[in-house]
Amino acid sequence: MAHKNQPRLLFTALVAMLSLLVCACRREAPAELEINEAYSSAHITCDNLYQGDSVEEAVLFMNLPEERRQQMAQTLERYGPLACAEELKFANRVFRVGRSKRASDYLALLSAKMLQLIRKNNNDMVLWSRLDGIQKGHYLYAQCEDAHHGPCPAAFAVTFREVPPEVLDTEGRRLYWPQAPTHVFRFFHFHTPNYMIIGSTVYVVREDNSFKIVSESVKGGSQRTASISPGVEPVVASGIEACRKVKNEEDTWRWNIAISSEDKRANSFEIVLASTTVSADPNASSTSENVLYDYDAFRKYCRAWEDVRFRFSASLQADKNQVFYVCHLGSGSRSTTDRYPGKDITDLNINETGLFTQGSLDLFSFETVDANNIRIKNKVLVRLRPKPAAD
Repeated sequence: MAHKNQPRLLFTALVAMLSLLVCACRREAPAELEINEAYSSAHITCDNLYQGDSVEEAVLFMNLPEERRQQMAQTLERYGPLACAEELKFANRVFRVGRSKRASDYLALLSAKMLQLIRKNNNDMVLWSRLDGIQKGHYLYAQCEDAHHGPCPAAFAVTFREVPPEVLDTEGRRLYWPQAPTHVFRFFHFHTPNYMIIGSTVYVVREDNSFKIVSESVKGGSQRTASISPGVEPVVASGIEACRKVKNEEDTWRWNIAISSEDKRANSFEIVLASTTVSADPNASSTSENVLYDYDAFRKYCRAWEDVRFRFSASLQADKNQVFYVCHLGSGSRSTTDRYPGKDITDLNINETGLFTQGSLDLFSFETVDANNIRIKNKVLVRLRPKPAAD
């Protein structure tokens, strides 16, 4: 009798095992679509986010090195004004997501159209990468070094304004807006390891008497490059895909840069400012480098793509002797400013085309003269570095 029931028992056991496997897969699925509905109207105040309306107070709140305070004030004014009380209600909810690491909180802040798209399992959306980053603690989080207590969460300030027209211009880009944003929050902090100011963007629309987050998506419905024919992938060359001067912005250029999946797997990459002091005595010349955007920034925001594509902008503000940089990663961006004390910026040379040569891709170069009349040649480039075998 037991022998006759054995197939039935085996079938029952198999069904049970499959059920457990399905449940486990559901639990481990990235960014499950559980939405914390109450979070969209929660009253939250974050200690590490400035809550006032004074640029001067915001700079002090962010605890910057003294020599970087003026630069931060200029950055906040450039992208300002600071978020007001009504806007801060939403900004605090966005900011807290980085601490909670709960995708359900972030989903509660999305627009109805974004939720509709992601519910269709739209895997080409940049949003899926963002949800993965939230769960891993990469969203709106940074540390600074406190002289008395060591590493601690960095302090942020947030600005709010209408979306600039060039953000909506997707010509020549792989990304587009399923729902066009109307306003943008920018969260700024000082990144201690790289000694630079970094800004992170959150694009929104006004919906149901509040703000809701919108995100870009990838053209063609896939994160992979579209095939020329079945089973054949087009070759993506690492280098400059496009370069153009930004409309209505004096001395601002934007590059579309591609890094192939093959180069991505074998290398880390970074954007570097290399400066060489020019002297009549060759032995007195010296070269220094400043990493504007390190590999961690790309790894967090671009891990979803096979081929990495990003935009890089540079605005030469000759009247202030400074260059303002923005690196657009997915639907977000990171910005920083380098100031060059002394005389005017001269001998600007823009590289509009080109591929990587020996792991290096020059974008543009210019010269400056410091307070002691010493000429300095500056060059901004993208550099590939071979990854260690274990990376």
